Amino acid sequence: MEEVHSLAYHGQGGFPISDVWDLPVPHRRYHIRMINKHIEEKNEEMEKARGTNTNSKSVNKPNLPPKPTYTSNLKS
Repeated sequence: MEEVHSLAYHGQGGFPISDVWDLPVPHRRYHIRMINKHIEEKNEEMEKARGTNTNSKSVNKPNLPPKPTYTSNLKS
């Protein structure tokens, strides 16, 4: 039953529940694998576009100018 729901919901209207219900189980699983593959590829493209990598553990710091140094003209 979960496969029927997943395929009908994530198929974005391309799979009515009545059609999915009548599909043989191997065909359902094939379509679910293809949808998962598509979603993973789409997420990878979005990460590349943002310039982020979820596997990276380093933190990017902002590109700030160095701190200014102040000198005093006062004589002590």
